[in-house]
Amino acid sequence: MNSLFRRRTAPSPGRLAGAALVASLASLAGPAGAADAPNSPRPIHVHRLGEGRVDAMKEGITVLVESCRMVKGLPDGAPILFPPDGVLAKLALYEIDEYFDGEQWASYQTVRTVAPDPRSATCELKLVHQRTAWVGRVCSGGTKGRTRSAGELFDFRHPLPPKVDIEADPGPHGSCDGHVHAYDLDGLPREDAGEGRQCVWNSALLGKTLGKLGMPPKGRAAERSDVDFCVYVGQPIYVFNGHRQPVILKGRGDAKRDAIDAAASARTGYVNQRVVEFSDGTPIPEARFSESSLRAFLDQPAITAVGTAP
Repeated sequence: MNSLFRRRTAPSPGRLAGAALVASLASLAGPAGAADAPNSPRPIHVHRLGEGRVDAMKEGITVLVESCRMVKGLPDGAPILFPPDGVLAKLALYEIDEYFDGEQWASYQTVRTVAPDPRSATCELKLVHQRTAWVGRVCSGGTKGRTRSAGELFDFRHPLPPKVDIEADPGPHGSCDGHVHAYDLDGLPREDAGEGRQCVWNSALLGKTLGKLGMPPKGRAAERSDVDFCVYVGQPIYVFNGHRQPVILKGRGDAKRDAIDAAASARTGYVNQRVVEFSDGTPIPEARFSESSLRAFLDQPAITAVGTAP
């Protein structure tokens, strides 16, 4: 099929968070004498969504439909029956549900793409859901799983059926020894993240640390397309025995300089996340960290009608 479609859908959003946020926050581990952050006893739940730009989504859909029609030998130029703009604007292209509770951590991620179904004689538009998940205990292992990618499900020449892969992850998931330093948030501007919570932009944290090292701090310029994430002021890093995981409440950025990503709108949807549910200190049901919960999440339909997602 279309290598273009694979180019748009293959990158895992989780990789961007790992590279852009975890690494830079790790670089903020305080200088000698900084206070160690204690283990985080409070359970935290964060549910975030990210929408894309309607114009970019339509550009991407147009290219995919034209490719599908070419493969099927359908006539060029027929109007494309786009979903209503209101539906596309509200479509959660990226969604993540995260749970933190002592050693336990669970992450449920969904990436959605509107694309022509190669099983349809007319290249009918459908909504493809690509899911990944991890549940368990960060310092002793857990279970991970994924569904087939949109590129595999909607390969115009050889589409594959939906499939779920689940396997044990022996761990440890991240570092589980050594000290983790608390971060200095004093004097940094707070951002309203919604749900009555505040956060601090990672770029501001990094700028403050660079300033202490004698390097001129640079804030995020509004006109740039840099990726930035806003971490919860209550606990920028959730800590358990040296394991660290960022508690992200929102993100910002754009993909206008990358034509392929902009057409798919997936990167913009991932970057511009917003919190829709949040709790700090509310008990989390044990089932959310179980393999049965992971399996139920991954077993949801991989292909649905457009308009059947948040």
